[in-house]
Amino acid sequence: MKKYLIPVILIIFLSCNEEQLVIPENVLQHEDMVSVMVDIQLVEVTIGNERKKGEVPKEKILHYYDSVYKSHNINKERFDESFEFYTDHLDLLESVYEEVINELSKRQAELEKTN
Repeated sequence: MKKYLIPVILIIFLSCNEEQLVIPENVLQHEDMVSVMVDIQLVEVTIGNERKKGEVPKEKILHYYDSVYKSHNINKERFDESFEFYTDHLDLLESVYEEVINELSKRQAELEKTN
C-alpha cells in the first residue's frame, strides 16, 4: 500500500502546481469571446439565409461582421488575434464553443416560447 502512496501524492502535488493559463491583454477574455462568437454565429445564419434567396454582396457580408466588431468595441484584427489564440489552446476554444451553443440554445428556446 505504501508503495502506491508516494506516486499518488506526487501526482496530486504536480496537478495542483500546474500554472493557470493567462489570457494575454490583447486577446478577448473568455466571456467576451463567447459574446462575440454568439453574434458571429447569428451573422453567419443571417448570411446563410440570405444566400438561399440569391447572391449576397461581399460589402454586405463585411458590414455584418463590422457591425459585430463595433458593437463589442473591437476590430477585425483583435478578433482574429483572439481567435488564433483560442485555436492554439483547444481546451479554451472548446469551452467557448460550449457556452456559445448553450447561449444560442437558450435564445432559441425563448423564441419558441413567444411563437
